[in-house]
Amino acid sequence: SYRDMSYLTNLNLSGQITADSSYRELHRIQPGDNLFINIVSGNPELDALYNPSSAGTSASSNVNSIWANQSSQFVFGYLVNAQGEVQLPTFGAVSVKGMTLSECEQVVLQRARQVLKEVTVRVRLLNYRVTILGEVFNPGIYYNYNPSLTIFEALGLANGARNTAALNRVLVLRKQGMSNKAIPVN
Repeated sequence: SYRDMSYLTNLNLSGQITADSSYRELHRIQPGDNLFINIVSGNPELDALYNPSSAGTSASSNVNSIWANQSSQFVFGYLVNAQGEVQLPTFGAVSVKGMTLSECEQVVLQRARQVLKEVTVRVRLLNYRVTILGEVFNPGIYYNYNPSLTIFEALGLANGARNTAALNRVLVLRKQGMSNKAIPVN
């Protein structure tokens, strides 16, 4: 029935819903994460050294197309090894395990400032994905770069729930360290 398919039927709207922190500040880097690390200085030759994905590109070429698919992201991203480190050109191993993305940016920035002047560093998580299974129109694995994906946005990625979906029995599995945490959602 329509009542069974309505989202948020029991929600109390008397208070304001706010997010206390973003995924950017919640996610802790762990081995196996794939990071986009962008180091930019005032020297294009040095930038090419630290950003191999943009080496040899001209201003007129589309650097964004390099990052457009998963295989390119895997090749050009920085994989966090089993020891929790990334290998950066000329900087060597940088320990990032357990850091938030903001903390990682600061550590890489400090390392870059030892060699470069007027440098900017950006760090993003490339392997943030959600798997949506069950009674949705398009189940599958979806890569998402929104640092605060909601369950409604995830359902939207899968084109919504089918009429046969039991929306009062949704289970969210979230990886925490080496284990998964199951969170029932109505």
